[in-house]
Amino acid sequence: LMHRNEIVGRMTSDLDRLFAVCQNGEAATPAPRDDNFRMRAIMGQGENAPIGLWELIAIEKSTGRRLWTMGGPPVEEKFGNELAMAWFAGPPAVLGQELFQIVERNGSIQLTCLKSSTGQLRWSLPLAYPDIDIAQDPARQLLAAQTRADAGVVFTTTTTGWIFAVDALTHSPLWSRRLPTASRSDARARSFRNPTFL
Repeated sequence: LMHRNEIVGRMTSDLDRLFAVCQNGEAATPAPRDDNFRMRAIMGQGENAPIGLWELIAIEKSTGRRLWTMGGPPVEEKFGNELAMAWFAGPPAVLGQELFQIVERNGSIQLTCLKSSTGQLRWSLPLAYPDIDIAQDPARQLLAAQTRADAGVVFTTTTTGWIFAVDALTHSPLWSRRLPTASRSDARARSFRNPTFL
């Protein structure tokens, strides 16, 4: 049974930039570093993109030029890339000059806030501690967090079946709720968008 990868092919944007999560070429078969090639790869990896290192990239709308990258191999951490080796659960939500991104690293699922113009990490907030690491959990690797930001509040799901509301100013959780679990018969009846939770 082939399930849909919710991360591949999705983007968010602000006035000047597109934001997307794509696989780092160094984690799989070597590929050209050409920006146009990478752009095609984002949209054309298919439903079962191979597991490896992933990056969040910002692309300038007017030129298609890559502006910055976060994530990727551990060597990137030496150059100020604080999210090296993080798992990116889909594209970020945009609010003003900030991005709100769900990542998994060091055994925890975190809401991170990035500066949209540079990708610089401003703050991070641990939300959940999954029993199984994302690298060992194929079902969660297919899931994207659904993140929205409005009026100073960030609403986000995680890949573990919880939804959170977080105050973007104080970086503190306002509330959290467990999402209902779909029954096996319901899961067969509905189109496959989320393999575990409604």
